[in-house]
Amino acid sequence: MSLHVIEETVKCIGATGAIHLRRGVPESFTKRGFTDSENSTERRRQSLHPLSQSNPMLPAQYLLLTLADHRSSSLELAQHGQDPGSYARCLNIEGRWAVQGSTRAPLLVWPSSQLEAAREAATRAAEARRRPVEILTRGNSGWVEGRDIEVFTGAFESALLEHTPHSAAKARRLRTEADKLEAFCLIVRQASAAKDHEEFASVRLAAGKALRAKFGGGSITSAFAWLAGKAGSDALASVLSGEVELEGPLSIQEIVAATELAREAELLQIGQGASATKH
Repeated sequence: MSLHVIEETVKCIGATGAIHLRRGVPESFTKRGFTDSENSTERRRQSLHPLSQSNPMLPAQYLLLTLADHRSSSLELAQHGQDPGSYARCLNIEGRWAVQGSTRAPLLVWPSSQLEAAREAATRAAEARRRPVEILTRGNSGWVEGRDIEVFTGAFESALLEHTPHSAAKARRLRTEADKLEAFCLIVRQASAAKDHEEFASVRLAAGKALRAKFGGGSITSAFAWLAGKAGSDALASVLSGEVELEGPLSIQEIVAATELAREAELLQIGQGASATKH
């Protein structure tokens, strides 16, 4: 990816140079997570009581456990001033707090008719983890049982009490990938905020120095390419699925938006390459 393409792409963000958060999530997450616009108003209601089933257009409603004081949700509210429920961290079958379920680790759910069982599970989880655990009511037409969600049974009791630990090697790899994700997204945001070519050049030089100090090398070009590629997608998926936590100042929305901008730059370069080939 060329510097010219990167600079031209970030210019298209707007006169202020700020990254606009638009949807705030990748398309795949919109289909499977908590941002299905068909039912956004209903899903934002964080209630201990199941939603009414009188509307046949609503997807099936489930009860999920969420960590009330999770740093990620608090950061969303502090930085964006909106309902943190859209990025609520809910318990999955590995005992981790995830934004979305995955084939390997779906979110744990209780049918809306099992409110008392969900309450009891929340109490056990809170006592074991010594942190407040609450219940959310959620539904999404794109959820598939066994892929996105899993109905709680006694086989998942251990998930209430603690998370399944990663091997030391996997934990190191995930931490390195998450650190890169956050560092590269910071660079993308700084590049998008550059008001002119001179400021963009300053960002480029500062990014090179920072990446050499933290990772032994890198550039603004490689940061964009990494975020736009498989490595960036995998790192983001690890964060959304709760495998690893963000530790920097950026919210999940800001991470997702920066990743989308990097992908837009990649698509722009591909388009320009195809156009040049035709001529």
